[in-house]
Amino acid sequence: MPSALFNAPRIPTTTTAPGRSSSRRWAMRLVAFAVAVIPVLGMAGPAAAWGSGNPPSCPSGLGAVSSYSFVINGSTTVAHLGGAVHSNDNVVVNFTIAQGCHNIQVSLASYRAPAPTYDRNTANQQVLFDSATGSFSAGRHSLQVFVPACNYQVDFVLGKVITQLGPANTNNFYGDQHRLIDHDNGGTCSSGVAPRCELTAIIDGPPKQIQVTVQDAGEGLSAIAITSAVNVTVNVPTFAVGTGSSFVVTATKVDQTQSSNLGLRVTNAAGVFTDCDPLY
Repeated sequence: MPSALFNAPRIPTTTTAPGRSSSRRWAMRLVAFAVAVIPVLGMAGPAAAWGSGNPPSCPSGLGAVSSYSFVINGSTTVAHLGGAVHSNDNVVVNFTIAQGCHNIQVSLASYRAPAPTYDRNTANQQVLFDSATGSFSAGRHSLQVFVPACNYQVDFVLGKVITQLGPANTNNFYGDQHRLIDHDNGGTCSSGVAPRCELTAIIDGPPKQIQVTVQDAGEGLSAIAITSAVNVTVNVPTFAVGTGSSFVVTATKVDQTQSSNLGLRVTNAAGVFTDCDPLY
């Protein structure tokens, strides 16, 4: 125990009445004891606990994520995504939220892309493939996504996932919103299997119609283009780029007494296409 406890200066007292000076001296001594002991016992305020005088404040913007790294397929650790990701990979990001931060939203997302390189003008053709999002406080955390089989984009970002990027003349991009932490684009589409495009129904009418079913269950559809339309009106369904579902294109004859022709080019996400031109 520090000597201050035993060598505190005596506090003078004033005798006011018989029997009262003793109790007053004890009260004064208790006050002196409390003043001497509190610092010894370490009863400091919040300022002393943090050293600098204030608790740390959460850095603004991207600074809330103080560090990060990626693990590819459970075995390869890299500091950045660029050039490290491949089609069909499994990507885990390990990251640290800075001291003083609470409920920071962070996301990891992968997209099926129309090409292995990023193009702002075609980014709206990307299709969200997999994503993981959470809200985190200070400390270490992780998120995981899978990469599609063909062309892809992977984004590690602050905030929520953008389910549909673009279009090009908007700021609906992670970079434009100052939320992009790390990313990669790439892909190898090696299956070489052409999309399906076949006549599946003839409807006598009138008016006479044909239905053509198109699909690419492997790489996913990228585009359905009309290459020829003679004496017909054509209804091409809308679809999300990269979908493996089947769709029906319907052609309706305009002049029932004349022959008609429909030509289609169906392209998948790997750039492989099928031309078909059913006559009716």
